Amino acid sequence: MRIHYAVRLLVFFLASANFVRASMENKNIASPNEISSNRAAAATRVLESHSAADIRKVDDIDEYEERGGLSKLVTLASKVNPSGTNAVLLGLNKRPDRVFTLFGVGKKLDNKQEVFNWLRFTGKYQAKHGGKDSFPSSNILSLLRSGEKADAKLALLIQSVKQVRDIKELGRNMEKALYSEWFAKKLRPVHIRKLLADSRGSAPDVVKQIVENYAWRYVKLLGEKLTKEELEKLGPPLVVVQGLLKEK
Repeated sequence: MRIHYAVRLLVFFLASANFVRASMENKNIASPNEISSNRAAAATRVLESHSAADIRKVDDIDEYEERGGLSKLVTLASKVNPSGTNAVLLGLNKRPDRVFTLFGVGKKLDNKQEVFNWLRFTGKYQAKHGGKDSFPSSNILSLLRSGEKADAKLALLIQSVKQVRDIKELGRNMEKALYSEWFAKKLRPVHIRKLLADSRGSAPDVVKQIVENYAWRYVKLLGEKLTKEELEKLGPPLVVVQGLLKEK
């Protein structure tokens, strides 16, 4: 029964795709933009043709079945019309962690565009459900953290996210959450410099920026823990940051 719902989704999609293809052939139209538009419309119609209850039932199928059906449909739709797909999924009250699985983001963090699309969905989900606490940055980091040198990859990814206009605020929140985790683990800026230096693909200027950002955040978090007298002994924040950056 559970497989039935996944099969229904695929059948409807294939029928829609065949209809679009037949229509294109009859009209002798071969514009790439129109082809993408029609494919997106077909995929979106399939998603919209199922009630929230139907989709929730599909959610209950195991990972193998899901990746074999609904995830392929969602992935195709997201490639040709990401904003439309996000709108449909939001309407169905899909959680970011479920959408993360559907998109298969965790297996290919190197594909930044797919990560960015998922983050866009997550940001819209937060806005719809009352703010960032509805799906905290710690949850985002937990999903994105995978493989060796996970924190280094995360830090570099966050730098890229902060450069994208519509998700940069989410990137800043992710950065704060990651730095708070590092601080809780008693990692100093020098440790982060070494961590990033050992990671492939980390440009020196990017590493420098991350270490400096963390040094300032480290001092701020340290200031929240120390007494007024202890802070006075440390000296001005700028002096403390400069001292941290000189550590070898």
